[in-house]
Amino acid sequence: MNKLLMKADDLKALQACAGSKKDLREVLKCIHIRPEYVETTNGAQLLRIGREAISTDAARGVYRILSVNEPVKGMAEAIIEKVAEQFPATDNVIPKTAGMASISIQLLDDAMSLTRCIINLHTFTQEAYSLAVLERIAPLNNTWTVFKPEVTGKPLRMDYIGCDNTTYCAVFMPMQLKD
Repeated sequence: MNKLLMKADDLKALQACAGSKKDLREVLKCIHIRPEYVETTNGAQLLRIGREAISTDAARGVYRILSVNEPVKGMAEAIIEKVAEQFPATDNVIPKTAGMASISIQLLDDAMSLTRCIINLHTFTQEAYSLAVLERIAPLNNTWTVFKPEVTGKPLRMDYIGCDNTTYCAVFMPMQLKD
């Protein structure tokens, strides 16, 4: 077993973007630690947080979170266990941002901010996005750069750089609306 120490809101967002307890794909309930970042996905949403934001004795790999406590206000310590699972190849689904149109949106953890973001995303991309998807990353409380997908129905990418130079990247699919 290993330990992972990071901001409580970062860990909360990672856990929210992971697969649910009902998910049959065990690997999607885990976090993936790589040299540059830690990531998680539920198959429809991906969140990456730069390694600058975490302290861990864990090597690269896929880990299940066994328990979480808050030793200091605002910080979370997770006990993690390495699992023999293959994490999805997420590099293939993250859109490249070169040449993409972008806007900035302020995403705060309150109903008004979330509603404003949903409207701004729709206006900018002409696609519909789920409120639940934004609620998962809202605890990070920051201004995100949103990159417009070049093709309708492709994943949306949102990035921000924290005050400690930690990089954050969220990727998610638009909702499929029926006529």
